[in-house]
Amino acid sequence: MFSERLKQQRMKKGLSQSELARRVGVGRDSYNKYERSGTNPSHETLVLLATELDTTVDFLLGKTDDPNRNARPMRELSPNEMIRIGLFGDVGAEIGDNVIEDIKEYAAFKADQEKRNSRQTKAQRMGKPLRASGAPASPEDAVDPAIEAELESYRRELETKKAAATSAASPDVKGA
Repeated sequence: MFSERLKQQRMKKGLSQSELARRVGVGRDSYNKYERSGTNPSHETLVLLATELDTTVDFLLGKTDDPNRNARPMRELSPNEMIRIGLFGDVGAEIGDNVIEDIKEYAAFKADQEKRNSRQTKAQRMGKPLRASGAPASPEDAVDPAIEAELESYRRELETKKAAATSAASPDVKGA
């Protein structure tokens, strides 16, 4: 069904296979397979085909018999409308812009989170230290080993003095 509808819409628009293939960025041989053997294009190519043919993906795939059902070329849609249609299809018309904005914010959050995780993993693979925030430490964050040893010695000395002061301040239970 896809092959037939694709050819029907192409001929209706008066386009050659070569011209339509060029417009959607595929080779003529690949396009020929779409019409002749029913080979299915990628989702991205399918959307481009529907756009160039001023129809819907649903029509090309046989999900509807109306080639113009609510059809507006994709290039005329706002980014929010594209997201709405891409995620929710026909039911997307009822989804408000506030929900689409929330989805975009969440997608940006997840992309940022993935970027941070990727940096952490890369830094760990390379054996580099991480900041408390989880980000890779920069050269400015590095502490001289001699200073680190001196700090550790000072910490131990403070712990010893603290323990001695605590034991001196507590009453001796043995003598009671």
